[in-house]
Amino acid sequence: MNQAILFFATGAYLSYLPGWALSKVGRVQKRGGEGFLGSLEGLFLSLIMPKNARIFLMVIVLASLIAFWVCGQAEKILGRHDDGRIILDEILGMMLAAFLLPHTVKAYLLALVLFRVFDMFKVFPCNWFEKLPGGYGVVFDDLCAGVMANLAAHLFV
Repeated sequence: MNQAILFFATGAYLSYLPGWALSKVGRVQKRGGEGFLGSLEGLFLSLIMPKNARIFLMVIVLASLIAFWVCGQAEKILGRHDDGRIILDEILGMMLAAFLLPHTVKAYLLALVLFRVFDMFKVFPCNWFEKLPGGYGVVFDDLCAGVMANLAAHLFV
């Protein structure tokens, strides 16, 4: 069961790639870039989602409800709150950032950049959501960043 939880929480183990790649080139840094990879995975999933907005939103809502539990369990397994290897939250946040945007390279890249900025700097109210316990704190701050990025992207496209 733990392996299944980690599989989903780490984006099919995608979040382990930066640490593995850095170890192959002799770097001692174990982590870095996991959130960006999760955002790219969320962007890719957004590209293959149905064009129907209701279905897209329903997938995000249902996946988020599952992610609260999965990410909370992954925290317990990994022994750290919002461990960098947990990227399911970035995947869902990025999908929310891309929601209802035109299917253009410009719109999707703008959503990606804005989401990464809002996610990294944890602007209010996202920084408040991050303090929630367990999987709620892991996922809600990224959903918040996704909403903010989406609203900002709609202003520019």
